[in-house]
Formats: sequence, C-alpha cells, structure tokens
Amino acid sequence: MRITEKKVTSFLIVAMMTFSSLVVIQFSGRTMFLFMQIAFFIWMAVYQKKLRIFNFALPNLIMISLLCALFSAFFSDIPFSYKKAAAFMTMYEIPLFFSCCYINHEMNRSSDIILKVLMGIRITTLLQLFWIPLQFVAYHVMHIDLNDLFFHRLFHFMEHPSFIRNWIYYPSGFTWHSAVIAPLLILAFVLFKETWVRLLIIVDAAICGSSTALIGVFCCIGILMLFRFFDYIRSKQYVNFKKVLLAIACIAAVLFVAYCLGILDSFIERGLYLISRFTGDTQDASTKTHLGYYSDYWKILKTSSPFQVIFGYGYGCSGYPISKMYGLYANHSNWAVECDIVNILISRGIFGFIVYYLFLAYIFFAGFKVDRRYLAFIVPVMIEGFGYNVQWSYIYMIELLMFCAIKRRISIFDYADQKHIHITRDISAFSGLSGLIGNLERVKKER
Repeated sequence: MRITEKKVTSFLIVAMMTFSSLVVIQFSGRTMFLFMQIAFFIWMAVYQKKLRIFNFALPNLIMISLLCALFSAFFSDIPFSYKKAAAFMTMYEIPLFFSCCYINHEMNRSSDIILKVLMGIRITTLLQLFWIPLQFVAYHVMHIDLNDLFFHRLFHFMEHPSFIRNWIYYPSGFTWHSAVIAPLLILAFVLFKETWVRLLIIVDAAICGSSTALIGVFCCIGILMLFRFFDYIRSKQYVNFKKVLLAIACIAAVLFVAYCLGILDSFIERGLYLISRFTGDTQDASTKTHLGYYSDYWKILKTSSPFQVIFGYGYGCSGYPISKMYGLYANHSNWAVECDIVNILISRGIFGFIVYYLFLAYIFFAGFKVDRRYLAFIVPVMIEGFGYNVQWSYIYMIELLMFCAIKRRISIFDYADQKHIHITRDISAFSGLSGLIGNLERVKKER
C-alpha cells in the first residue's frame, strides 16, 4: 500500500471510530458514523479491487442471520412500515460488516491498524466523558441544554437530542439517551488506566440517569477488583500504604468537589433508587415493562409461525408482536424491545440469537485466555443487555474487532499499553497538535 493510501486509510479509520458513539451528529436521520463506514468501505473496495469477507464463521453467520430475518419479515403478515424498517436496518449493517472485514484483512498485513482503531475509540470516549459533566453543569448552573442548543437549534442535526425522562433532564453525552453510552463507559473504564479518568467515568455513570450504565460500570469495577485481589494473593506482596493513603486522599477530594457541585447527591439518589428497584420496594413502569418482556416472549412463541420463531420478525421489528398483543406503541411505525436478549430472540429468531451469543461467548472465554480485560468488558455489557438494549451498532463493531484480535491472540489493551497510547497523544491527534508535541519531545531529548 502506498504512503498516500495508508494515510487516507488511517484517517478514515480514526474518523470512523471517533464518530462511532456521537449519534447526535446526523444528516436526514442517518448518523455520521454510518457515512464514515460507507466512505471507508468504498475507499477500501476501490483501492484493493476486492470485496472481502471474514475468514471466520461466526461474524459471517451473524450477517446471514440478519438476511434470514429480513427474508422472514418480507414473507410475513407484519405491516409494511416494519418490513421497510427491517430492510433499512439490515442495509445499514452491510457497510459496517464490510468495513470490519477490511480492517480484519489489514490486521494480517500490519498490526498498526489496531493503533488507529484504538485512537478513534479513545477519542470518542474522551469526548463523551468530558461532555457529560459539562452538560450537567451548564444545565444546573446556567440553565442551558447544550445538546438542544448545538444539535437542534444551531446545526439542526436532530429534533430531540437530549435525554428528558419524567420531565427531568439527564446529561447523555453526544447521544439522545444515556443507555447508548452505557457500554462505552465500561470500555473506557477498562481501556484507561488513569485514576482521574476512572473517577470521571463513575461520576458520569451516576449523573447520566441510566441505571444500566451504573450497573455496568460497577460490575466492571467488581471484576477488576477481583482480578487485583487474586493477583495480590498469588504475588504475596506487602501493602503499599503510601499508595493507599494517596488513593484515599484523591477519593476524598473528588467526593468533596462532587458534593460542592451537587453530583454526590445525584450519585446517592441513583444508588438508593437502584437498590429499591432490585429489592422490589420501587416497581416503576419501566422496570415492570422490561421484566415483562421475558414472560411475553413465551406468549409470542405461541402466536408466531415456525419460520418467525427460527429466523425472527426482522431487524428493528421486535416490538411488533408486543404491539399486536397489548397495543403498546401501536402508533409507532416500528420499534424494538428494550432488552437485548428478548429483542434478538424476536427480531433475529432462535437461529440469530444462538449465533450472536456464541459470538459474545467466544469473546468471553477465548478473550479471557488472551487478556482477562476482555472478560471485564464483555461480561458487564452482557449483564446490561439483560435489562436494556446496549448492542448498538458501534458496540457491535468494537466487539467484531475484538473478535478478530482474539483470533490472532492479540490483546488490544496490552497492545495499547505497550505502544504508549496516552491521553495527551489522543487529544493531540484529534486537535492537530501532534506535530507540535513531537517537536517538543525531540527538543527535550536533544537537551
């Protein structure tokens, strides 16, 4: 690959992963992430003059299951609006699929491609992590809804870019709903080792108004603490009291700042609310509805054709049988069940469900053998999916790339550590200051 081609490819990968979670940046209802996938797919197809697919079975089977679900939707009695949605939702997955195929092929030629993917992921997580507290402060101090100001009134990207539930405003980052960034917060906690970044992630999870995000982050923390505990038992090292005291001092300082800003109250409120939901003291409509999807699935099996049971109702159409039974969201052109497990079972059928969860299980088991941090990411994401939708397109792409790395026994986390990908480098690459920082580093070395 020539230098110019390599630079364009690297730029497109970084840009694609940067826009992956920034779903409020849309044009005619299509995200910038989708347009970047299409651009990358076309670029690679033109210059390589080949249409590539995975040399692994599971990712290809996932795409086949989506096509089978589309076929099932078109030859069923569901309304045309659902058939149309199934067609478009499946079509949007095609550039994502082939983009990952090309990145997978590039991994064979150079592992440096992983650096570009990681750089884009870290940039998008940093943007989200800083935007959430900025939204919180702007709204509660200056009474300004930043998402509405920028992405609705100023740029007209979206009609409703903010997360407002029960007339209460929650900061949701560059998304329209905090659940969209719930799995990204887990990935950020595993990917970043800096203590202040991890504290910021916990604060973001507390104030974003998503129980899914809070559960996922604390599951991740619990798993990582177990890993550290087992390491301590095996190493038989003495406790470093200086580090312990420093950690306690940092936590105390963060709690004080959080108290002054009112974030601590929000955190305590979310924690108590979560406990009450688990103990049954609080059974809000959302909790009842999400838990009810599991019992509803058995009723759906009785009223569905064998073809629909096996191959599903179509991607994005899992809400149709619920509407048919209860009239829920009957006025929507289409909608999906807000629960990964039931959503995939209904939309892709038993075939699609088995294939998809075999794919996640591979990341779980094979990933653990390569780097246990894969487990620290995928297990909390799967737990989040028990009660909400978190398998968004950008998360699926990241999981696909993890799958490809695991097949090569590559740890993207360890690779990032060895290559010294730090926050300053990520920010400088995004802002165009990398050359200046590089010059400063050379001056220091010369001195």
